[in-house]
Amino acid sequence: PFDVAKVNAAFAQWEQTAQKLPSLFPEPPKPGQDTRALPKIWETKADFEAKIAAFKKAVDDNKDKAKTLDELKVAFPNVSSACNNCHEPYRKPQQR
Repeated sequence: PFDVAKVNAAFAQWEQTAQKLPSLFPEPPKPGQDTRALPKIWETKADFEAKIAAFKKAVDDNKDKAKTLDELKVAFPNVSSACNNCHEPYRKPQQR
């Protein structure tokens, strides 16, 4: 069943993530460092930072618009899309 408290908690977590993301990628990883971050982050830093800002905006714009299941069905794809806009170009796929 839909639980607005859990939805609010998820949006709060995304807000925290959006706030700390820029500080997590200050410089490229050292050789041999285990990371899924691709070098493209630092090669196109302005684009990466713009995508983080877009994610933060998507969270901010949608956090108060998911008070019902139908509203969540509209809000969640907006946030998810903004999140994936960073993951797709800047994160190595998980190895299985």
